[in-house]
Amino acid sequence: MRIPGFSLEQIRTFVAVASVQNMSRAAASVHLTQGAVTQQVHHFERALGVQLVERISHGIRLTPAGSAVALACLSAMRELESIQEAARLHGT
Repeated sequence: MRIPGFSLEQIRTFVAVASVQNMSRAAASVHLTQGAVTQQVHHFERALGVQLVERISHGIRLTPAGSAVALACLSAMRELESIQEAARLHGT
């Protein structure tokens, strides 16, 4: 199995950005600075080799690739939550 070149933190940050399509509001929701969020998204884009967001005059918008990746990230986050729930149910 190949290890991805991106982190769970980058996925979590990108999901926040995709949901509000605003770096500052996403930063507040994940308790990071706007600069850190921008950097996380940039590194995620580099790791995937595709542009996920476009900068526009009043913020950002998802590219078609960004929309597709956002859906996949949401699915991955749900799966990760199910792992945590399974562990919680079987923990001591």
